[in-house]
Amino acid sequence: MAMSTDSSAQNLALNEAMTLRARGDLNGAERALRSALDKDGGSPALAAELGDVLRQARKWAAAAEICRTLIKADPGDQRAREHLVYALGMSGRPADAVEVALASPLRGAERARSLAASADAFYEVRRLGIAGVLYREGYAADADNFDAKIGLSQVLRNQVPRWHFGMLNDQPRNAAYEAAIGAAVTDGDVVLEIGTGAGLLAMMAVRAGAEHVYTCESVGTIAQKARDIVEANGLASKITVIPKWSTDLLVGQDLPGQADVLICEIADNLLIGEGMLAAVSHARANLLAPNARLVPTSGSVHVAPIEAPNLHALDRVGDVAGFDLSLFNEFSRSGNLSVESVRDGDFELLGEATTVFEFDFSGGAFERETKHIETTCRRGGVLHGFMVWFEMLLMDGVSIGNYPGRSGDHWGHAFFFVDAPRPVAAGETISAIVRHDTTTIDLVSE
Repeated sequence: MAMSTDSSAQNLALNEAMTLRARGDLNGAERALRSALDKDGGSPALAAELGDVLRQARKWAAAAEICRTLIKADPGDQRAREHLVYALGMSGRPADAVEVALASPLRGAERARSLAASADAFYEVRRLGIAGVLYREGYAADADNFDAKIGLSQVLRNQVPRWHFGMLNDQPRNAAYEAAIGAAVTDGDVVLEIGTGAGLLAMMAVRAGAEHVYTCESVGTIAQKARDIVEANGLASKITVIPKWSTDLLVGQDLPGQADVLICEIADNLLIGEGMLAAVSHARANLLAPNARLVPTSGSVHVAPIEAPNLHALDRVGDVAGFDLSLFNEFSRSGNLSVESVRDGDFELLGEATTVFEFDFSGGAFERETKHIETTCRRGGVLHGFMVWFEMLLMDGVSIGNYPGRSGDHWGHAFFFVDAPRPVAAGETISAIVRHDTTTIDLVSE
């Protein structure tokens, strides 16, 4: 499409299209613009308007074609380049989008401004991978560009939750995993790790004698950082970081063969919320050798009734500034209260713990379960709810979990509270129904 100068006829077509677009008739606007462009090549203004119409209509491939035409006519048309980047990204071509953005001839502050503008558009639609790359490149072009700097920070906050730092600094957890990995891995083993994070457990496996570790990470930003960390520690020839979900891995494509050992630590404060069961089940069926060793080997979930007036108050609301807000408490019943740091005296156990679920990672089937549990109060008090925790057996004699009293725990603790606390006496039976659907645990007091 050759670009011609404006004419009165083209201006009329442009005005007609803009009117139709304002009325929401995107198809009519597109027809009017294409008709004008077909007659004599049209003008940059007509083509730009057509590109806007196509983007609004979410016709990304057609919008990209128009933007390329504009750039060919005027390589300095930065607006068209930014729109092309967005159209390519939204049409499922993120690599092409990034390539076009980085090919911009702009330098310095102008380059940073343009890249940040493109990144902003992707951030708004939660395409965080593309946004992060563009913000980072914008920041590299001009470290003083506020939009690029803050945008990159926002993307990283969304992609890399802060709990990673608590996890990596959890010394009892690290020591337990290293002991289990040292026992499970033998010289020459091929190891598969699920959820590498910073790459710590993969590097422990190499230190234990693994011939090679294949480790996956679904968050691209974290996967790249793990590669950098592995390389910085001189282990790039021993560890391959794969930016995929473990359930997308294929033997013969991502792994050369079945793995001898599986290592995973993808547990939340209720054990199964990060997809542990599905990941382990898929790995056993598709990625592991028949006699593969697993770390952890099993896991269990436990429940105990508690007295915890201060924690209960955190999860309920009543009279506030003279207004009754108690109806808002309906939302407090939609799951557990997760508390990262529990102080001495925040809760007291009223009865013995009950083991409600047990998971054999090395060979058991994982099906949804519902359990009716009963426990006897060992002392009198007020029942405010139940504490739920897990324990993972990493190897014989080595276990970790977020059980009561464990210090330095990064998982935090989970509490399910009753609507109306009630007095209980020593020897009284307390009952509840606990259910899991392989990813979520729910509890209702009876």
